[in-house]
Amino acid sequence: MTTLKALLDGIAASGRPLSERAARDWWHKGLLPRPRRKGLGQGRGTETYWTDPRVLAQAEAAYDFLALHARTYSVAAHLWLSGFPIDLALVRGAYHRILSRHFRLLRAQNDPDEKVSALAKKMSRELVRNGTIPNGLREALTDLALPFLEAFFSVGGPFEEYGLSELWATVGPHLWGVEGAGALALNDHQFALAVSYLSRIGSLEAQQDAIRSASDYELIRARRLLLFVRGYIWRLADLSDPNHSLDTHCRNFSIAVSRPGVPILVMILREDWLRHRTTEFLLDSAVKFRQWMRKGESADALARLRSK
Repeated sequence: MTTLKALLDGIAASGRPLSERAARDWWHKGLLPRPRRKGLGQGRGTETYWTDPRVLAQAEAAYDFLALHARTYSVAAHLWLSGFPIDLALVRGAYHRILSRHFRLLRAQNDPDEKVSALAKKMSRELVRNGTIPNGLREALTDLALPFLEAFFSVGGPFEEYGLSELWATVGPHLWGVEGAGALALNDHQFALAVSYLSRIGSLEAQQDAIRSASDYELIRARRLLLFVRGYIWRLADLSDPNHSLDTHCRNFSIAVSRPGVPILVMILREDWLRHRTTEFLLDSAVKFRQWMRKGESADALARLRSK
């Protein structure tokens, strides 16, 4: 049993000061589970407590996420993706508001196609600025990213699939190292299929449809798979670099990246053939990732991740 006093003392001991009023606000907003209360007898009032031992870890995570995100619904989604108990009605509402916000930002532009193109160029400039890729490859990275961004935002027309594998062969080693880029290498036809699948199951419109129609079981199943994959990667990363394990920033980054994974997995797991293909891909990628982590390039890749 964790009392409210024990919760406040425990989170303060970790360097995260929290008032009783703020804690009450958190559980009223769904960021913490609602506590129980019991009478102390003889007119001494009541005691507030939780039976779930994870409540302190959830409070610490909520504190950290609130320092990064101004919107409560984003924090609720991140807590849920971290494996903490969050009401699924709140999770659905969080996804709806996050996706709607993306749509509003895009539709506010006079030329959405140009906005997406500018986003691809900005991403390339940032990777050049932090030293991930040389300046001479900025245009190649932009050309590689553009069809995927257009599919994600559901803008643009048909794209020319030829040459994407060549662009990846040029840019990929700078992003993931030679071994990592080789493990993720696709031919032009496979890249075209990847863009097509992204449009069908991973675009903003597809994600919105998936969240709207998903059952509670489908949401939990998708999150469970993401938690397994992320935990597997974290364990391998920590083993490969025991003196500099993944810090909080990298873990938060991975949670943010996995956020669109829930609606995408909901769509994937609904179709038998796609579910089998995805499972095979994940298992094969896990083996290749483990081999890559053992070959020394992983430390450089993790260092680049920490710098972003």
